[in-house]
Amino acid sequence: VSTESARWGEFRTVFASSGHRGISHGDMIDLKREDYKGFDVVECYVQIVSELAGKGF
Repeated sequence: VSTESARWGEFRTVFASSGHRGISHGDMIDLKREDYKGFDVVECYVQIVSELAGKGF
């Protein structure tokens, strides 16, 4: 999804990696249980859960 399209609604952030490959859906769900330079999958989920808790979920 383009950044412009993603900003529709309640925009949170853009996830980016330091490499040329980018971040795929498989990376976001930690499909291969790999470490990605410049992107901490577990910390990403901790932040999402923290934001949801702050909104009362």
